[in-house]
Amino acid sequence: LGLCNAELKTHMANEWNLPWRVQLALQWVPNDRTELTMMGAFVRWSVFDEYNIIISEVGTLNEVSELTADSLNSTRKNARDNRDTFWVAVDGKFKVGKRFLLGSRFTYDHPAVPIHALSANNFDGPAFHVGLLGAYQVVGPIQVGLSLSHQFIVPRTVTDGAYSLGLNKPEGEKARWFWANNNG
Repeated sequence: LGLCNAELKTHMANEWNLPWRVQLALQWVPNDRTELTMMGAFVRWSVFDEYNIIISEVGTLNEVSELTADSLNSTRKNARDNRDTFWVAVDGKFKVGKRFLLGSRFTYDHPAVPIHALSANNFDGPAFHVGLLGAYQVVGPIQVGLSLSHQFIVPRTVTDGAYSLGLNKPEGEKARWFWANNNG
């Protein structure tokens, strides 16, 4: 088909549904120096369950045989088996003296990708975020701040993956769970 080491021009599009989310925050200000916030969200990741990769115009944009163009012009359906999930966080800010502000935040983010759908390019684990903040009030309402955060991701072990990683796919097999970039 003339594809070995070939670079071809194409038109390509991805089609998918992005999740919607509902977020909520509750803030408590017990005095003029302390601010505590609890927040979180429900995320509807399950609407992002598959997507299409559409490749077209190979024959129009390149000098290739009709057989080559027909083999590449296609719509490939790929899977993203996501589940609905949530995240929650607690945030505290404390004024120290007249010009300093100290703060911290702790966040837990629940994974949306179930174990059977994990792959090297689709990893999602339970995540804990820890953040610290320091700020100095320069003048009026203007502050200069520095924050430091770190994310801890819990490892997950795949015991029964849904993705096909074979080099040769039998005819008629559904390609929804096949990601070519996992091969090799």
